[in-house]
Amino acid sequence: MKNRTKTEAELYRRRLAKSSEVLSEIVVWADSIIASDEVFDPLISEIAMSGDKNIHYVDALLSRLPGECTPAEVSALQLAHLKRQLDANPLVAKSIAWQIYLMAVDGCFESQELEFAAYTLDDGFELADQGVTTAEEALDDLKSFLNAYAVHLEA
Repeated sequence: MKNRTKTEAELYRRRLAKSSEVLSEIVVWADSIIASDEVFDPLISEIAMSGDKNIHYVDALLSRLPGECTPAEVSALQLAHLKRQLDANPLVAKSIAWQIYLMAVDGCFESQELEFAAYTLDDGFELADQGVTTAEEALDDLKSFLNAYAVHLEA
């Protein structure tokens, strides 16, 4: 079991705590690991079959996956997923800035500098809505933040 798998599992736990809608995505993720992983882990199989289970049950399964990761690694991976969403659809930029703001509120960033930068992203879109700055400037700031702090994922 790779540490990347543990980091992804912890990201899914973080997302599952906010919405049960991610449950089907977790099942697809576990299925993809089974299809590609050379080392079979029965726990991954159990996660893959948990689509109809309680979210607390799935959370417990994810927490039992072996490996180690830091909260900073999970946050960087979460930012990478947000970056992919933004790259696919720039119209969700304001929503992504809000999600990053919520990450900062939840204490997901380990440095004050990163936390402050996360807080200002949402402010940028609010200022654009008020005509103080432009949406393009806010989008550029968001892209710069994500390019700097998101882990770079393989395609």
